[in-house]
Amino acid sequence: TQECVENRVNLLKRCDPSATEFDIYGDEKGACGEPFTSTQKLAVGNMQSNIAESLNPKSRMSPAYDAYKDFSITELQVADILTAWVDRGRDKFGFDLRYATCEWMVENLETVIQSVVPPTHPRAFKGASNTSPLAIVALVFSAITITFTICTVCAMWHKHQKGAIGRAAQIEFLVLLLVGLFLVSIGSLLLALEPSK
Repeated sequence: TQECVENRVNLLKRCDPSATEFDIYGDEKGACGEPFTSTQKLAVGNMQSNIAESLNPKSRMSPAYDAYKDFSITELQVADILTAWVDRGRDKFGFDLRYATCEWMVENLETVIQSVVPPTHPRAFKGASNTSPLAIVALVFSAITITFTICTVCAMWHKHQKGAIGRAAQIEFLVLLLVGLFLVSIGSLLLALEPSK
């Protein structure tokens, strides 16, 4: 019976050197044969491929197949449901089996949830703080680089207005280098900052 399975001796405690006599031999309610294996689950063969190949991204993210795959019920639990169905004794419209199944589900909801829902659910995200010394150094260097780039552009513009820069200086190439340096320094500044929500 299910009561026997629930009172079975824990094998890890049985091998523990500090185990008591009760831990080794257990309760008499748990003295029965080997536990039943889970019954086989039947499913449509292409259920997993339909979810994986769906064009709808929400259905691809759905945990329905994983929940179905992880759910199992033993023969003893099925026997409990069928016993509750027979004990009701009145099946006028054929809903007693559904009622017995729902009643069993309510009584064993914690067990079902533990077997289906992963222990890490719901996930708690821990935000990493960016106030490390390396982040502060990156902020300082990016600020210095931005300032240096802006000063270089201003100095180059001032010399270009005076005509001090000759035609052979390739100003377009110099501007391209300064724009690249400016964008890299802006990127490093944004990377070093703590992200906002």
